[in-house]
Amino acid sequence: MRIMFAGDWHGNTNFASAVIARAAEHDCTHVVQLGDFGFWPGEFGDRYLIELSNACSEHSVDLYVIHGNHDDPDRWQTYELNDDGFGVIRDRMFFCPDGFRWEWDHLELGALGGAASIDREWREVKRREGLGRVWWPEEMITPEAVRDVAAPHFRTGEPHRLDILVTHEGPSWTGAGYAAGHPGMHFPIYDEARS
Repeated sequence: MRIMFAGDWHGNTNFASAVIARAAEHDCTHVVQLGDFGFWPGEFGDRYLIELSNACSEHSVDLYVIHGNHDDPDRWQTYELNDDGFGVIRDRMFFCPDGFRWEWDHLELGALGGAASIDREWREVKRREGLGRVWWPEEMITPEAVRDVAAPHFRTGEPHRLDILVTHEGPSWTGAGYAAGHPGMHFPIYDEARS
């Protein structure tokens, strides 16, 4: 099994399809998408999922997704779980619930989707300007998800560490306070971004 990790597709069908094709070129059977996937409402969101499912089928790649802070929870909270514990999005596409742990090729993985939006104030202004909901309280990593992903080994009950933690949030507060790649774009840092 070969796994590719990728993130921040933001609903860009061409880019996401190219990543899936590239994974197949490198004999990756699985792509783990690290959030800001493109769980969006309406026809655009539906079309995106259909086209990615087609790309996954065409290239024989399974896609596993966690949510980011810019993914609509009305989408990602609704997927029915399969027998392995993954939410079924479409053919060959699966959602990794927050706090979920699983094993692939003797590696134990855990999922913590979401993150704190440092641009929350700007996003709330955009909502008030009529762009719809672009910030959600559900975007945050919850204490329950952290507890679940840190739980004892699911087979032995013994304390242990994950081999791979799949997350959209950085491992600790970096103190940047600006949008990467946009040095003149400063945002207030909310307490939740620091923790």
